[in-house]
Amino acid sequence: MSVTEQQVPEGFNKTEVGIIPDKWEIHLLNDISVISRLAGAEYSSMWKENPAGEIIALRGFNIGKNRIINRELTRIDNSLSLKLKRSRLTKGDVIYPCVGSIGNAAVIYENDKYHIQQNIARITPKQEKLYSEYLCHFLMSELAFKEVERFTATTSQPSVLVSSLRQYRVPVPETLKEQTAIANALSDVDALLTELEKLIAKKQAIKTATMQQLLTGKTRLPQFATYTEGKKQGQSKGTKPSDLGEIPEDWKVVTLDEAANFFDGQRRPLKSGDRARIKGQYPYYGASGIVDYVNDFIFDGEFILLGEDGENILSRSLPLAFKASGKIWVNNHAHVMTPKKNYHIDFLIPYLESLDYSLLNSGTAQPKLNKQSCLNIKVIKPSIEEQTAIATILSDIDEEIQTLEHRLKKTRQIKQGMMQELLTGKTRLPF
Repeated sequence: MSVTEQQVPEGFNKTEVGIIPDKWEIHLLNDISVISRLAGAEYSSMWKENPAGEIIALRGFNIGKNRIINRELTRIDNSLSLKLKRSRLTKGDVIYPCVGSIGNAAVIYENDKYHIQQNIARITPKQEKLYSEYLCHFLMSELAFKEVERFTATTSQPSVLVSSLRQYRVPVPETLKEQTAIANALSDVDALLTELEKLIAKKQAIKTATMQQLLTGKTRLPQFATYTEGKKQGQSKGTKPSDLGEIPEDWKVVTLDEAANFFDGQRRPLKSGDRARIKGQYPYYGASGIVDYVNDFIFDGEFILLGEDGENILSRSLPLAFKASGKIWVNNHAHVMTPKKNYHIDFLIPYLESLDYSLLNSGTAQPKLNKQSCLNIKVIKPSIEEQTAIATILSDIDEEIQTLEHRLKKTRQIKQGMMQELLTGKTRLPF
């Protein structure tokens, strides 16, 4: 329903951005804040980084959801920061990426610590009119993204000019107390989201460490660590040298050709136009996962897919080895395998995912993992019983991570709903 068609409840007004409480006002951001950024001329003529500098120079990817992301930080001297006053940050400033990470924003809580680089706006709220944390949450909301769309022809890579940012329409509660109450409620949810993200990262680190120990035999599960019969009964199992280094003496090393059956010859790529004509319910897989859905399938069962080409072979930003189950279609960008008799699929997948494929890369312009290289990959081989036990432990950790990720997703959805309610005054808080 459009704004013009909406019925206006008692105590509310109809505005150009929607229905808001009658004591709220719509302000242009330029009227309730001062907005500036690092000028291109300043950057080209004066900017000089110094790893030992006192001031952290923030880039767009350092701005998260109401937080600073301490990744790949650069620094400048305090003396340079003082000269570039328009982009030096002070307590209470709100920073907003104008390119790339649009939809993120953060409040600065310390003086003399941060500076912004190019393509970031510094927004200094007029303290008698606008609470910094309230503005930060507005800039991360759907309301703000609608303002982005007003000034941007395409949303594939949106960018915001400072002149456009100044024209953002902001619904502002009458009092700073109400703004503060709204901001505090949303910040509480942000704190929960941050804790969930930390917990997921911790669980993923535990999984990585567990894989490194169990998949190499450096740590043995108790039931497999000692001999249970014969002359050595009760003795700890030793190790032996192998092509993969020191491994348990009762393990073997084989090639992937000996561990898995390949079905690459049955793969069939489809152009995007062809896929558009046969939309359906069956997953269409590529190098890193599901690309599309089509109305037919090539494979039916439980398969290991291993990415064949693409930057992910080196960057590993996405899973390279993963399971695909049921009726599926696979293009020619992923090798298709099933484990042979003495291999457990949920052991082989994490083992393949744990490997470094950079030395097997045969591509020039684009990284590539050809079939011959795959066939010769060295694979560890514990007993099927030990593989099953290891797979169970790793699967249990995966389930814990998936549960947390589901909770994180639901909490984000709840926050989006809260923002829509609180930032428009549909739901009022005591203040």
